[in-house]
Amino acid sequence: MGELLRLYTFEDKALICAKWAYRYVSDKQNYFTLKDVFKHKNNQDALLDFISKR
Repeated sequence: MGELLRLYTFEDKALICAKWAYRYVSDKQNYFTLKDVFKHKNNQDALLDFISKR
């Protein structure tokens, strides 16, 4: 999944994709590791916040 997210030019689009894909992944326990794909802290925090609410 990380490889797919790195293909996006803009991080906000990658974040949208990561949130959308969450419902389809089988390894939800380790999904938080995808935060490392994002360079901006606010995107990392947004993904972690999203995951914590699921």
